[in-house]
Amino acid sequence: IRLETTGFVDKEDFASEIEAMPEVDKVLLAAKDFGIKVCDDVTSGLEVYDDYSTTSTIVVVSGRLPEHENEIAMTTQLKLQTKANVGDTITAEYMKVKREYIVTGFVNSVVNAATTYMTEDGFKRVDPAYAPNAVDIYLKDGVDEKEFADVLTSRYGNELIDISNSEVTGDTVEERIRSTAEKKMAEAMIEEGVSYMEYAIEYDGQIISGSTNAMKITTLSFERSELEEMMSMLSMVFEVISIAFMAVAAIVVMIILSILMNTMIRKQYRELGIMKSLGYTSKELMFQLAFKLVPTALIAVMLGTVVSFLLLSLVEMVLAKVMVSVVSVFIVDIAILVFCFICAYMSSRKIKKISVRELMTE
Repeated sequence: IRLETTGFVDKEDFASEIEAMPEVDKVLLAAKDFGIKVCDDVTSGLEVYDDYSTTSTIVVVSGRLPEHENEIAMTTQLKLQTKANVGDTITAEYMKVKREYIVTGFVNSVVNAATTYMTEDGFKRVDPAYAPNAVDIYLKDGVDEKEFADVLTSRYGNELIDISNSEVTGDTVEERIRSTAEKKMAEAMIEEGVSYMEYAIEYDGQIISGSTNAMKITTLSFERSELEEMMSMLSMVFEVISIAFMAVAAIVVMIILSILMNTMIRKQYRELGIMKSLGYTSKELMFQLAFKLVPTALIAVMLGTVVSFLLLSLVEMVLAKVMVSVVSVFIVDIAILVFCFICAYMSSRKIKKISVRELMTE
């Protein structure tokens, strides 16, 4: 769970308090969404952690994540835009402050496609006043994240956006005043960047006061669940596209093999008739003719497999790392060869119509 806090909250104390909860495995201080320029016309988001070895949701494709203050990593999508490689030096700019960093690695990220990664000390080189604005909460196995999120909101208040969009409620005038004040304060914190507010209102001789002390959560998101949901949707889309392409390819292969077998039968009409007269059955001749296409089909399948792996590497560069089983690929290749053989065999049924008597009459 990623929880972005309001400005007045002491992040280290807040993180320690959450980490002490029995449902929590660990809590990491982080920052994100700082706009940083990594090329003349390329601006990216930014993820900042003190120690990347403690993270478990960042997938490195090549190289490694930054460890020192002069190092930076980026997503594969940014690699295509900046044309940077591991070991290259790039100039990063934030708030008109420029510093050079060494590229240490590249990360796959579908959700945050254009993102760079720095250590806290690394980001302080361009922003000395940097302070974490979020905590990443890792829950223990078996803990329901939705239920734990309810615990957080009951203890630290709802998200600011929920408070600002809520209706004014309350049975008494005092309750409605407090509800209205909280709504206005939440709007000011979102729109104006206010970190802390207090209010005092006199009504009917009574002072009604309050502050933003109970508003500690700016946003609360389920990072892993959202990523899994997006990957599931992408997998479904790719699956549908793959099935559609396979169906079209199968129909095209059937048509091509049918035309090819008919052509071969016409060209070898006499030879096939002679072989029939020598005692070969139609099924044996159909098998022989279909088997002649197996070497060609084998070469085509091998080339198709190589091209598929090359295209897969491009997909991994743009989207995310894809796990492929070599055994599954081998099984699919065998299935394609069997399909081609069956199509060729079924398309050679015209051999049955070859008549030895007609050939002798001719």
